[in-house]
Amino acid sequence: MSFVHFALPNTMDVYTWNMGYDNIAKKGADLVSAVKANPNVSDVLVFGFQEISVMGFHSMAVRLKAAFAEYTVVASEKTCTLSSGFKSSFVIATIIFVRSSKVMHTRALPPYKDCKSITKGFVCIPIVINNKVVNIINTHLPFNNDLQYFVKLFAKMLGVVSTEETTIILGDLNSRSLILDECYKKNVQYQCDMNDCNLATQIKKLHTLPIDQTIKLPSTVRSIHLPDTKVCGIQKNTLQPGVQNDVFERFLKSMIQKDFLKLFLKRENTVATAQSQFMHITNDMELTKSLLELKRKLKCYCESKIDFFPTYKRDVASGVFSLSKKEKGRLPGYADRVIYSDPSKMLQSNTYMSLAIQGNDHLPVLQRFKIKNV
Repeated sequence: MSFVHFALPNTMDVYTWNMGYDNIAKKGADLVSAVKANPNVSDVLVFGFQEISVMGFHSMAVRLKAAFAEYTVVASEKTCTLSSGFKSSFVIATIIFVRSSKVMHTRALPPYKDCKSITKGFVCIPIVINNKVVNIINTHLPFNNDLQYFVKLFAKMLGVVSTEETTIILGDLNSRSLILDECYKKNVQYQCDMNDCNLATQIKKLHTLPIDQTIKLPSTVRSIHLPDTKVCGIQKNTLQPGVQNDVFERFLKSMIQKDFLKLFLKRENTVATAQSQFMHITNDMELTKSLLELKRKLKCYCESKIDFFPTYKRDVASGVFSLSKKEKGRLPGYADRVIYSDPSKMLQSNTYMSLAIQGNDHLPVLQRFKIKNV
């Protein structure tokens, strides 16, 4: 692993983008412009890319180094590939910059890299900030319902870090908005019957939203599972029918309420109910137990309040919603996420937002932290 030592940086920006393999020059230029548009660029810049080609990452690294000449590159790593060929050249890649005036010294060791899953793997880079270890994990989780692979990959990620260390997991977590019983089903039918036309109506409305549209939600809203007194971070019974007059507002709140790592498909709160809910997915009791254990480990992870619309699936040219692929419906989803576990309480979330950058069917996401000297 790589251990990188800093001299008291004050802020850190974490960018994650499923960038894709084409039009890298334009995407890179747009990303640099978006970063520099902020008048106070952070001391630490973490860029995580998914489904980018090897050559594309090389090009992005060159562009970023030129754009942030006052920074020092302290780590630049990508997942390895097992075979030749177009698809196998896709990687998950991370590059970390530190303002040169904040760098004290660097001692580099190889990071942990997953080499078995092409785009659906991870790379972990540990760094040290203010004498505290921060693990940066960039990942692309599985895209289908192979829960056995899902749990093994997530367990593998958590297995290379200590629970006593701060860990940031960023990337394409492949989380859909679970607004239908089908949950993760990709071929969504938008037609409706006499009793339920809400989904089709609201999906059509999503298509008309501008790319930089945001939403305002209560401070209690979080998007991943929290302790049993809450459901996805929303206090139980706070979303009563009729409380919000605007159907679209309630629809979006419901999307956030139900959108979390697909491990928690039915929002179960006890081992007994979890086992019964997972049995319809798998008859493998050992896998069920593994999923429950993974859920227990993930309870220490949190995510900042989401005030932006789902980042997937977007029209490549315009950035607005385009909720179909190969003539099949796609649910809008918060695929692109930053979650973190911070036992030392060194991080304070300042900003969590999507960036209005066209070019791929995902929008980039920024998580800004204030680094506390603890």
